[in-house]
Amino acid sequence: MKKRVIFALFLATVLLLSAVASSAAVVEGYNNGSKKPVFRIACFADLHVDYGIQSYATPIRPSTVTAVDYVVKQGGADVILVGGDIVSNNGQLEWTNQMWNRSIETVFNTLSGASKGGKVMMVSGNHETEVGVAAGDSIYTGDYSKWMTKSSLGNYADVLYFNDMGVGTSKYNEVLCYRYNVNGMEFIGINTPYRPKRSNGYIYPEQIDWVEKQLKAIGADKTVVIFSHYPMGSVVSPAGSDRNSGSMLKNLFSQYPNVIYCYGHVHGGDEYQVRENTMELVSSQGRVTKLENNAVESKNWIYCHMGSLGYYDYTYQPGGLKAEDPYVVQVLFIDFYADHITFQMHNTGAREPSGGTYYPSSYTVMRDMTAQLSIANDSTNTGRPGAASATAGAVNLPLILGIGAGAIVVVAAGVFFVLRRRQEY
Repeated sequence: MKKRVIFALFLATVLLLSAVASSAAVVEGYNNGSKKPVFRIACFADLHVDYGIQSYATPIRPSTVTAVDYVVKQGGADVILVGGDIVSNNGQLEWTNQMWNRSIETVFNTLSGASKGGKVMMVSGNHETEVGVAAGDSIYTGDYSKWMTKSSLGNYADVLYFNDMGVGTSKYNEVLCYRYNVNGMEFIGINTPYRPKRSNGYIYPEQIDWVEKQLKAIGADKTVVIFSHYPMGSVVSPAGSDRNSGSMLKNLFSQYPNVIYCYGHVHGGDEYQVRENTMELVSSQGRVTKLENNAVESKNWIYCHMGSLGYYDYTYQPGGLKAEDPYVVQVLFIDFYADHITFQMHNTGAREPSGGTYYPSSYTVMRDMTAQLSIANDSTNTGRPGAASATAGAVNLPLILGIGAGAIVVVAAGVFFVLRRRQEY
């Protein structure tokens, strides 16, 4: 009986100590520390559902599901951003409305599983427009952010519709831009306009006017994450416009050092491009003070690639887009801490650049986020505690378990000592 009591106490101690060790352990992979971010964004772009995938029972690549599972294992994200070209129109199968709806819903529902609160923001790219055009306008692809994004985040903080410019009709009253505030973080999405047909890279100057209005309202102190499909070099104005959208966007952001601009569209080319031009493409567009460990004091806006799940025509997979999974599957993590922001690209694909295991360098921007994220306890976040309290829980749980384990060790030692003393007498 005495031996059973001692063994039970010993087993409980071992189990609790194991729980403490596992709760404090660093997840294998790209994480280089156990400190958890106060707020995390996970970015996906260029999924390119096409080439028969849209007709599958589950119209999404398994590699996308693997990437989502990876994000979940890394602790999940507060918000998922999807940077366009979710679908493609590259032949083989013509799109139908049923295929379109099922594909977009599957992508949305899958990616929302990587968000702690199911929050997903999506913007459109050039391929969404091409799908609608190829279907003879029977598929109106310009509005999915209106019904998908709103289903997870509720009403916009502000929004610009096509008809707001005074030139549209009800049929094409698409969402051109929208804004949300999530747990203190400001987000602005810029969609690729559905019309005029077959335009690639254009953004209306009126969209940039609207973004400028939002930035003025937010001010220059709060960090604002703006995401769209195109990098700066690809942004053009619609034909006939007397204003240059690309120059307007650059000039606007140069006035707001609080902006982080995220984009997709860039697929990379050879091995060097995949490694240097996409997997580590984060930069400060202005004056910076370089610090240790790839950290900077940024005096201007940040420019970063979101990653891609649909690479084609590059070293690892030459030729056009195919139904099989891509070899390189990228997800960008943007992690916010009290005094800095870290950008880290992750690859969950079958191959790493350079032919082996390759962890891209992280990029750290020193920035005081205390005031903005101190209001992160959002009661509307579907049963999930705010980011600030989640961080506190991450610190306290190992401590509590450790105290409990220590107490059991002390009790076990006491019982063992008493029983041994009784045996001696």
